Amino acid sequence: MRNFKIAGKINRERKELGGSFQEPQFTLRGFESLPEDPEHPGEKFYGFVFQDSDFSKWIEAVGYSLTQHPDPDLEKTADEAIDIVCAAQAGDGYLDTCYIIGGRDKTFSNLRDHHELYCFGHLTEGAVAYYQATGKEKLLNAAKRYADFIADTFGPEEGKCKGYPGHEIAEMALVRLYEVTGEKKYLDLSRFLDERGRQRQRSAPADAGSGCRCPK
Repeated sequence: MRNFKIAGKINRERKELGGSFQEPQFTLRGFESLPEDPEHPGEKFYGFVFQDSDFSKWIEAVGYSLTQHPDPDLEKTADEAIDIVCAAQAGDGYLDTCYIIGGRDKTFSNLRDHHELYCFGHLTEGAVAYYQATGKEKLLNAAKRYADFIADTFGPEEGKCKGYPGHEIAEMALVRLYEVTGEKKYLDLSRFLDERGRQRQRSAPADAGSGCRCPK
């Protein structure tokens, strides 16, 4: 949750400062990065590159639990956590604290190893489960915004990335999102499967703030 809080702070500063905001340049500090001084970690991203998925798996479990055992205190805790996560979402819908904190210039630059689409998949599974348990749409809407950003980035159309996730969780989650919303664009986006087994570009150099495109 610490990473989400820092990402939310960065989003607020970006909005307040506008064009004077100094965008960070991404530097990979390893598959797992830990603070040199745990007592004073500063405001860098820490954990595994897929650290965001811990929240997503937890909120999915909360959703399933609440369907069988209503618990107002647990639901209140979940709502507070959702507020923190949603505040971390960038204005264009992108939501991965590793890159929001570290620098958007390298988003989707390593689809196999850096797990952005894996984290998206777990976020969406959690959002669907929590919506089905409570009827609350805040996290579901965040997942939809991120899915829309991904749809603008990936696809069969010319100029879009033809890559695919390192894990299939994104495809399964998009089908779940389609089932809940009835929006066919999410079912269409789940056709990442069509790219598997092809010799395709598996990364898309990022243009911070305007989405990502595969190289020529």
